[in-house]
Amino acid sequence: MLAALFLSGCAAFHGHAIGSSARGAVRASAVEQPVSSSRRAATGLLLQAGALSLLGAAPRPASAGFFESQEQEQVRAVATAQPKITSMVSEVAEVARKRKKMAKDPEDDAYTFRFARAVIDPASTKVREAAPALAKALGGTEASDRMSGLPDELQKQVAALDAACRANNADSQLETMKAIDTSIQDFLSLASEAKQDVTSKDDINGYTGGVPVLYNKFLFRAG
Repeated sequence: MLAALFLSGCAAFHGHAIGSSARGAVRASAVEQPVSSSRRAATGLLLQAGALSLLGAAPRPASAGFFESQEQEQVRAVATAQPKITSMVSEVAEVARKRKKMAKDPEDDAYTFRFARAVIDPASTKVREAAPALAKALGGTEASDRMSGLPDELQKQVAALDAACRANNADSQLETMKAIDTSIQDFLSLASEAKQDVTSKDDINGYTGGVPVLYNKFLFRAG
């Protein structure tokens, strides 16, 4: 009798243990399922984002295209030079102010002369290259005539600036630099009317605060 009761108790305990283990497994599965599901969903989103990034799903701005027109590339080069030229006007104005009280320093003239070679000459070339197509786009208007005349106007201004540098005439340099700056800004304004993008391109030398360093008078000598 005692043996039968003992065996019955063991069987009941064993059944209870199995039932508890099964219920625990079910609960664990119920808890684990949403966690695993959430993890799979997050992983899927990451994979989708990566695929979209590789495929370039985000549209590139038009200005970032690899196939800009020749005129657009030329306009953008001038737009990149323009802030440097405007900054240089202030530099020359400071030299002209100091010369009213101090002796002339030929290195100041060399500074302006070399800046003209490094920045103004290339910008002037781009203006000459772009002007015919832009004048045509402006359609026989007063703006078109102005665009057509800008290349020769800039050429004369650059020649006048060179002469002023060789003559050590800071006042003349300032006057001519202002005229060049105005011509460049007129070009960009007209280019904008001709539906060109006149924003500057990314350029490590585009920061105007770097002009005194990049074109420092101590690095150059007038020839």
